[in-house]
Amino acid sequence: MREENDATAIREIAHAWHVRLSEFDLSENEKADFKAWLEQDPRHEDAYERAVAIASATRRLSRDQIDPNLLPEKRRRVGHVWPGQSLESGLARSLRVAPAALVLMALAFIALPFPRTQAPPPAISEVKSETYESGAGQHIEISLADGSSVALGPGSEISVAFSPDLRDLTLHRGSAYFDVKPDVSRPFKVTSNLVTATVLGTQFDIRHSQDLTRIAVAEGRVSVSHPLILDGDQTSLSTQHILSAGQQVAASPTIGFESVLEIDPDTIAEWRNDRLVYNGARLAELISDADSYDDKSV
Repeated sequence: MREENDATAIREIAHAWHVRLSEFDLSENEKADFKAWLEQDPRHEDAYERAVAIASATRRLSRDQIDPNLLPEKRRRVGHVWPGQSLESGLARSLRVAPAALVLMALAFIALPFPRTQAPPPAISEVKSETYESGAGQHIEISLADGSSVALGPGSEISVAFSPDLRDLTLHRGSAYFDVKPDVSRPFKVTSNLVTATVLGTQFDIRHSQDLTRIAVAEGRVSVSHPLILDGDQTSLSTQHILSAGQQVAASPTIGFESVLEIDPDTIAEWRNDRLVYNGARLAELISDADSYDDKSV
C-alpha cells in the first residue's frame, strides 16, 4: 500500500511539473530543481514522460478514444501553479494538505528507502497453448476448447493460450475470423501486431498484412486498443475504439489508429469463400494477401 501511495504522489508531482513548465517561465533555480527531481529516481522521469503524453492525448483525442484505465488519471485535478506561487503550495491545494506537510513528504521520498514487501505470488492456473498454421491457399477451421471457433485464412498462423482464467490468442500473420462463445468471467483477447481486440461474445475478422492490422465486426461489439502514437513515436499509453457490427478500423505501428469505417457486414471475411473484398486498402495489403494464395486458387 505504501508503494502504491508513493507512485501516486510521484505522478501528482510529475503532472504539477508539467503544468509549471508548460504555462510559466521558470527561473534558472527552478529549472535546476526540476532537473534534480528527475535524476532522483528513475520513476520520476517515467512519470513525467507519461504526464506529457497524457496531456497531449487529452488535447488530440475524444473521451471515448482514451483507454478507460487512463480516465481516473486524466480526470485528476493537479494543483494549478500560478506565478509567484510555489510548486509545493500548488500541489498542496490539489492534494488538500498543508504545504509544509508536502515538503516533508517530498523530503521523505529523498531520504528514506522505499520498503518493498514481497506479496505472495498469485495462484497460476495451468495454461494450455497451441499453435495453428495454414499453407498457401489453405483454409483451416479450428474448434476451441471453450466452444468458440476460428476460421484461419491462407498463409496464416495463430497461437491459442487457454486456462480457467484467460482466453488469449495471437494472430502472428494472415487472417482469422472468430465466432466467440460468451464467457463474462474470461474475456476473449486477440492480439495482432500492437492491436488487441477484446470481446465477450461476437463475430469479427482480423487481417494482418505487412505492418497494418484491420479489425471488422460482423456481430456484437469489440473493444480494440493500440498504443498511442505521438509525433511518430509509440508511447506507454493506449487508445481505443468500441466497434459495432458493420464497422472496421485499421492500425499501424507508425500512425496508430486510422478512422473507423462503416462497411457491409455481409462482406466481412469473404476470404472464407475465396473472395477478397477491400474497403480503403493499400496496394501492399493486396499484394500480401495475393501472395498467401497459390496460382490455382487466385
